[in-house]
Amino acid sequence: MLLEDELWIAPLADELRNAVIIELTRRLASVDTSDALRDATIAVRFEVERFESAPAHYALIEAFWHLRITNGTRKEALACRTRAYQRVSDGYTALVHGHQAAVVSIADQIADAARRLFIDSAAVCPAA
Repeated sequence: MLLEDELWIAPLADELRNAVIIELTRRLASVDTSDALRDATIAVRFEVERFESAPAHYALIEAFWHLRITNGTRKEALACRTRAYQRVSDGYTALVHGHQAAVVSIADQIADAARRLFIDSAAVCPAA
């Protein structure tokens, strides 16, 4: 069912990008990371490629993201595609919770990649 007449605060891609960045910031600020990563400049470009909702079935977000970490002269970068799929039950509330869980999953993947990339110098994209 198309929900073209539903109101959004901002374009969907912008809302998703902001939600991922907020969650990513929480993860990188709250985990026990090294001082080097905490002092680094982290830039993320996040582009939604697919946003799909199937009420009573699933919520899906597929995106491309590019992570860049700089600390002094050290620069690391990683570009990945990610897919977050969540099963959902009946109702729009369940669908919203499914998309929220997908956003959290993506933020977790990016935060984990940032830690691995900067601390271990292991540039690994999450499994799709």
